[in-house]
Amino acid sequence: MAKSSEHVLIIDCQLFQTDAWHRGMGKYSLSFLTAVFRNQKIEKYQRVVFVFNKNLAMPDDCKAALKEICKTGEFSYLPLADVHNKRITRYLQHNKDLISQYLEKTFNNNTNIDYLVLSLFLGEATCVVFPKNTRNILLFYDLIPLLYSERYIPRIVYEDYLANFEAIFEADLILTISQTVANDMAVYLGIPERKLVSIDGAPINRKNLKAVKPDIDVGTKFILMPSGDELRKNNLRAVKSFDRFSAANKGEYKLVLTSFFSPKTIEELNHYSDNLVFTGNVSEAELLWLYKYAELVLFATEYEGLGLPVLEAMTVGKKIACSDIPVFREISTSAFYYFNHLEPENIAEVMTIAVGDSLSQKRKETYKRILKKYTWPRTASLFLDAVDTLSPQLEEKQKPKIAIFTPHPAGYSAIGKVVAESHAAMTEEFEVEYYFDYGLYHKEVRPEYLSAVARCYDAIEFNAKRYADYDAVVYHIGNSDYHLETIKNALHLPGFLILHDTFLHGAYSRTQVDGYMTEKRVELERQLSDRIDPPTSSFLTTLLNASLGVLCHSEYAEKAAKQVLANPETIVKTIDLPLAAPFKSFVDRSKEGIKIGFAGILADVKGLEIINHIAHDVRFEQCTINLFGYDFLKPESINQLSKLPRVNLITNPSDFEFQTLLSQQDILVNFRLEYRGETSLTVLEAMRYGVVPIVRNVGWYREMPESALARVDNLDDVVRVLEDLITHPAKRSVMSSAGVALVRRKYSHELYAQTLKDIIGNTSSNTKNGEVAALIKSGAPLKKILASL
Repeated sequence: MAKSSEHVLIIDCQLFQTDAWHRGMGKYSLSFLTAVFRNQKIEKYQRVVFVFNKNLAMPDDCKAALKEICKTGEFSYLPLADVHNKRITRYLQHNKDLISQYLEKTFNNNTNIDYLVLSLFLGEATCVVFPKNTRNILLFYDLIPLLYSERYIPRIVYEDYLANFEAIFEADLILTISQTVANDMAVYLGIPERKLVSIDGAPINRKNLKAVKPDIDVGTKFILMPSGDELRKNNLRAVKSFDRFSAANKGEYKLVLTSFFSPKTIEELNHYSDNLVFTGNVSEAELLWLYKYAELVLFATEYEGLGLPVLEAMTVGKKIACSDIPVFREISTSAFYYFNHLEPENIAEVMTIAVGDSLSQKRKETYKRILKKYTWPRTASLFLDAVDTLSPQLEEKQKPKIAIFTPHPAGYSAIGKVVAESHAAMTEEFEVEYYFDYGLYHKEVRPEYLSAVARCYDAIEFNAKRYADYDAVVYHIGNSDYHLETIKNALHLPGFLILHDTFLHGAYSRTQVDGYMTEKRVELERQLSDRIDPPTSSFLTTLLNASLGVLCHSEYAEKAAKQVLANPETIVKTIDLPLAAPFKSFVDRSKEGIKIGFAGILADVKGLEIINHIAHDVRFEQCTINLFGYDFLKPESINQLSKLPRVNLITNPSDFEFQTLLSQQDILVNFRLEYRGETSLTVLEAMRYGVVPIVRNVGWYREMPESALARVDNLDDVVRVLEDLITHPAKRSVMSSAGVALVRRKYSHELYAQTLKDIIGNTSSNTKNGEVAALIKSGAPLKKILASL
């Protein structure tokens, strides 16, 4: 798009046509827009247009409120789809085309349009999209249904939820309501840091409002719990905790729960306590009264994007007992009474302490400092400053079209997860299509969002005709049944290999068992492998010699690859495994006791017998040992570990549970009895949170800097180094910081995509395999292709 003669801000206001108008998102959005239109920088926009859905009802007070904050604003009512009781996926393109056509008719080609979406996941009658040829800005609240997918999949139309992810990846700027949400966007979706800006938020302004007592009996003393009938609000544990607290205080207090609750939920919660008061939706004046006269504000939520009730409670000087979760630690490490939201006993104990305390002068001063930061004018400035950094909307340049073969992203293989998280970076360099390898025992352990944002196919559908459609084909190669179709295609359709393991005996064994290869063919491959001395790989020879280029994740793997390559012209390059690091960690490790983690794939080959030693060693009696990950342990191992003191065994956690547990450890032990040329995603993920790993001094682990992790040669050394790290917290702190810095500097999705683009672009087509690839793409007869080999 050419340099603009007119700058226009268009705001999708469908949020205000849903029930969210009366809830947190609606209040946040209106307060945000009010502050934006009071900021002088808004004058750079010559026109402001509020877009509504003509097919949805308009709240009576909504238009008046928007007119009040932006008197020159225009209102457009477009015949967007009403998707109530319909599938959103059917109407995404319809709405995108309709809005794009409206913009083309309304504005000339020189108009620079910023298109702001106030919310994607409205879950009602709306279908929110970005149009073509605009700078796309998204206000983003949280990834809760993704992080808690096991709870939400049975309760919502999950395919429609994931369909909205297309807009996330189309956004040029994502405004998150906290740094915690920005961290989640980077860690779980791989969104580049430059696209993410935390604008925080602020309490809803009630300064000129007179408090009005609700027409309900809240008792003489009450504890206020701003909540709602949502899965992650932790209402059941909170009520059970209150009942403990109430029994200890002879029923003197009532627990007042605001917002809407279904009759079924009210009945269930009343079963656990006789002192509950459900207010339903209350007015702003009534809510203000409840805040003012509460003895304590209780917020036991499992997760929040920001947590407005915490900020609102501070404005009236109330004590706050809340969950010890990152978003509240982001607000303050000392202002609140923190508890473990998963333990009702701890919640009740902290409530007792908080009610018995007076609000100290120190806390009052802390409140003032916090509220100076969390203001709507600051939020508006952060938004408008971020918009200033956006590049002008340009015509999209043509990118190389590639196919990527990957284990199914929802399956056990961590490779599929890495591929999904790299999508945002890959699309900046390539036009990407994916081919999923399902494996023989595929089971979905996480949501799969790639097919909602990109073209995805089954690997079994690939053939020479499709091969000809791509500028390059990328094969992710690993040692499991999730790579069988990938290996089959890589052997006869030359492409670029990304090598995750150098020993592929497991995958090749499956190719024979399941009829992909004959026993004789597998035996010949084995004989080729046996020629390597010392053995640094197996079953790599044919695969690598049929490729156009090879990317490895370690120098060890690069040397192993070069050992079996007959053609010295084949490019082999080391590329670091990609992942995103949180921009800032809000995990509190100041509590007593060290947490020692064993994580990832739980298998006997990973040195788990050391746990028995640590658990019974008096030097570690103040430590907690946490084992978590996918369970591939023998039954007798599980039985033995479960009986050990101070050992917590958590099998098959969700991705969110795994990452949360990983971030909370102080030390990670990752000692592998067998090494097969692999890298460890778990070690890198631990380092990004500041966890210090202890690893075996072999292969890829040997290449890692000693400043960021501890390398050992045997199991006895594990105990020695573990004791050293525990008794020297300063040393552990230095290594922790070095690990975070290393991951942020070297292990990024952007570097990964750029390196892949370089190797594809610099590969000569004049090699033997290049000639074969050209012949296949040209549709040459098989006889001619074979003659060229």
